[in-house]
Amino acid sequence: MSPVALDFPVRKSTRISRGTTAKQELIRSSPTLAPVEVKRAVKLKAKRGYAAPEQYAHLHLLPEFLKEELDILFCGINPAVRSAQIGHHYGHRSNHFWPCLVDSGLTKGEQVTALEDHTIADRFNFGLTNIVERPSAEAAELSQKELVAGVPSLLRKIAQYRPRVVTLVGKVIWDAMERGMKKAGVTVAKKSGKAFSYDLQPYKVIHPVQGGQDVRETLFFVLPSSSARVVAYQKQDKIVLFTLLKQRLQEVKEGSTNTSAMTVIPTPAAPNHLT
Repeated sequence: MSPVALDFPVRKSTRISRGTTAKQELIRSSPTLAPVEVKRAVKLKAKRGYAAPEQYAHLHLLPEFLKEELDILFCGINPAVRSAQIGHHYGHRSNHFWPCLVDSGLTKGEQVTALEDHTIADRFNFGLTNIVERPSAEAAELSQKELVAGVPSLLRKIAQYRPRVVTLVGKVIWDAMERGMKKAGVTVAKKSGKAFSYDLQPYKVIHPVQGGQDVRETLFFVLPSSSARVVAYQKQDKIVLFTLLKQRLQEVKEGSTNTSAMTVIPTPAAPNHLT
């Protein structure tokens, strides 16, 4: 991978409680935020806890959009309430996913919105899925067990559809994958002391050689959540990272990405599988 000028380490605390203390803490931790952003962030509700599936059982599940050899398979955490209500991925008007997709150049100048999510496989060779299918108001209402339990299903999709790059929209998905890999006995790279970077990760899935199939490996790219509630990463930050994703995809398609040192993640069909 070629070096990039900007690095986005993981930042702490994506939600702020009410009150002057919270406001002071936000200003201290994020001095570049504009006053209106500070005001909006302070008004956010306190972080929710686990919510049983029955609480949102009245909401519909979202369809997946998959086909073989996608350039990018975007994997979200789970559908938010608004997305489940309207039946479209990243459906809240404040969500940054669709604007970032367009503004980064990934759609090559074409406009696309949540209401057109079903078109992106044919238009751009992109797909959509989630690590957890049930909706909730916030990702914090999911359990760690649910997130890890979604990993084998995602890997089965990867084995079946062979996307070039799986892009995880939310670091909690990558955290769940690492826990799932450890559980299955896969050697997980030790932390080097460096802050986590939103970029390609040092892991891959290798696909068997089959006639008519071009994709031999699937790589993993991690983005921060596209929710506007994630105040640690503003929209412009996310556009920069979506643009980096575009660059990495191009490098993968050109064959200039060196994957030789990447750890191989076995799919559920392999002997050492995640269950």
